[in-house]
Amino acid sequence: ESTGFHNLAQVPVFRHKLGQIHDSIVNYRPVGLFVVGCKAQEAHRKSFGYGLEEGLTLFVATDIFDQLSISVNGRTVPHLIVEYSANLEETLKVSELLTSLHTTAAASGVFPLGGIRSRASKRETYLIADGDPDNGFVHVVARIGEGRSLEVRQTVGKSLFEVLCDHTNRLYEERGLSLSFEIQEIPSQTSFKKNNIHGRLKKPAPD
Repeated sequence: ESTGFHNLAQVPVFRHKLGQIHDSIVNYRPVGLFVVGCKAQEAHRKSFGYGLEEGLTLFVATDIFDQLSISVNGRTVPHLIVEYSANLEETLKVSELLTSLHTTAAASGVFPLGGIRSRASKRETYLIADGDPDNGFVHVVARIGEGRSLEVRQTVGKSLFEVLCDHTNRLYEERGLSLSFEIQEIPSQTSFKKNNIHGRLKKPAPD
């Protein structure tokens, strides 16, 4: 197993990736391309849900940015999207729910903090079950990069759904309420993104 930093071109399993990412980084005039090693495959798999042979994060040292992070297989982003019926506006405490979901996703160790984006959308027009105007719903979608194992997705999904259930426990006892959560994988072949927050988070805070 490898430790420290190694030139990507010297790692056979990733040599073929150079051509694929060249067009993405050529505009940054890279002066070095490195792959982060790991002491053990199993340790990496337990932490991130996949082994080194399945995907790594590349770090491109450039003369423009201190560091530009590129995910080989798109395993970075989680979009946490909360949809809720407008009749819950006064009681749901959406900001608190978003904070709890965001914090739980970050603490899972599955997603890098710089890639987590959480947002909410109120639905004014909806119809639930028998049409009782007191019925409400909250639906949370986690859109993530493809490639994580089913076990990892289930573990993270259950944790996030528990957050939703705990947050809405009182509402669930008081009114008709439908709660749901799902994970959607984003195909890497049709996903395009640019994010400088990863590097900004790594920079030391100013004195």
